[in-house]
Amino acid sequence: MYRGVTGTRVPIYCMNTEIQIRPFSGNGETVAEDSEEADIDYASLASIYGRIWPRFPVDPGVLRKMDRRRLTLGPAVRQVAVVRGQPVALAEAFRSPYYAERGHFQVRVGAVPGYRDRATFARLSEALESALAPYDPTRLVTCASDNDAAALAFAYSQGYELFQRETEFGLYLPAFEPRPYVPKLEKPAAFGIEILPVAALAQDPHRDRRLWELDAELFSQIPGEQGSRPEFEPWREEVLERDDFLDEGSFVARDRKSGEYVGVTFLFAEEPKDATIELTGVRGSHRRMGLATALKLSSMIWGRETGLDRLYTYNDASNEPIRRLNESLGFEATFDWLMLHRLLDEEAAAVRASQGVNAALRSSTPTAATRTAAVA
Repeated sequence: MYRGVTGTRVPIYCMNTEIQIRPFSGNGETVAEDSEEADIDYASLASIYGRIWPRFPVDPGVLRKMDRRRLTLGPAVRQVAVVRGQPVALAEAFRSPYYAERGHFQVRVGAVPGYRDRATFARLSEALESALAPYDPTRLVTCASDNDAAALAFAYSQGYELFQRETEFGLYLPAFEPRPYVPKLEKPAAFGIEILPVAALAQDPHRDRRLWELDAELFSQIPGEQGSRPEFEPWREEVLERDDFLDEGSFVARDRKSGEYVGVTFLFAEEPKDATIELTGVRGSHRRMGLATALKLSSMIWGRETGLDRLYTYNDASNEPIRRLNESLGFEATFDWLMLHRLLDEEAAAVRASQGVNAALRSSTPTAATRTAAVA
């Protein structure tokens, strides 16, 4: 049972009395029905997504589709801060295929410039927790960048703890010169491995399931990962059927003889002309063949040829081999993403406290705070 903390963790700040907090259309277990009111709600919400998270803008149709996908996993709630009828901030909680345990929710809180103050965040968080309480949450997961001191300070004030750190790397593609890397692109062929776009494998009736099985194996081996393996259908919707998935810029390493998929890199579009490599990995049986390098290079070259501007990738801060690979290809570290969670189950929280996990993690955290898909 959810042991709520509403009203106990939220400090009193100077409030902007113009701001009204209200539920978004379709809170709970259903997507808002098509109606003029819901259409206006989605349109206004989409308009501020791009202002809060400029690299991840969405249109109203994408928002509706995203909500429908989320609701296949469980309830989702969203609260909106409104000034004179216009949304200026939002807070949302939803289930994720990578944090699929019962009671686990991902949380995002964000505001447009001019409304990123503690009072607004506190009121939104309190409203979100109240709306979430009937669904018995036990763990809330969020993230922020280590260069956003205000977001991190607020998250810690709400009882969030650091459990994972990921470093983001960026590369300016127009300056990338692929010719010196041609031998690395050709190396897999010597081991009987071909590098193919995901789009080129569309005729393989088992492609999606093979990619899911490969992704699950790789995910379990990523240093620092503390999520859970998604089931097949939620994974396919979250990865291959996402509107921003670039199947021509994502690549698979396939064994020519057996047809086995032995490595993969997934590429996703951002705005205005950017993209992110969200996973690059190779099965343990096929490592030390240069496959990870060839896969990532293939996405880099595709991005350069199609006119992308910047390419991003990231890895757990403790994963030194991938860090070295990224740096060898010209990527430069930009900042760290901090994964934060708050345990609402008292027994679990007590166990974690007794182990001193939070103290150890926080001692490695810079005083400046984080980007967020959670607090922004």
